[in-house]
Amino acid sequence: MSNFTEELKKMHVFFTKHKLSLTTAESCTGGFISKSITDFSGSSKYYKGSIIAYSNEVKINLLGISEDLLQTHGAVSERVSIEMASGLLRVLKSDVALSVTGIMEKNDDYSRKEPQVFITVKSAHNQTTSFYELNGNREDNREKTVYFAFNCLTDFINKNYLLS
Repeated sequence: MSNFTEELKKMHVFFTKHKLSLTTAESCTGGFISKSITDFSGSSKYYKGSIIAYSNEVKINLLGISEDLLQTHGAVSERVSIEMASGLLRVLKSDVALSVTGIMEKNDDYSRKEPQVFITVKSAHNQTTSFYELNGNREDNREKTVYFAFNCLTDFINKNYLLS
């Protein structure tokens, strides 16, 4: 497993102990977050699953994101990241939702945008979104995004659930 093993262990203990559920919506990571979570035995006690929303069609049809929002802000935006997490809470009915949307490498489709990612962690009463610029190759950027996502989730848990 990669360098985010410690964050995963903490998350595993927290969600299991507090009997809270987690879901993920992944665009640019294509299931890497889900795989990392389910590599831990017992993750089924809290991890409900993921929607891999790589295409706008899936974002619209499964997560309920409006076409207008996608056209206005683009799939790689803070607003879409937030709506992806909101859609997870609505559709998969979890306690905490984690979403990621981004660009993992410079290419023709997004020539005006540099590699970047938006990560949202959301519960019924709290939400946080983080933005990161990326500068590695596609694989490095995907791994960094997963690492950042678990850090964001850990920070969210510490801020909103743990008093210490």
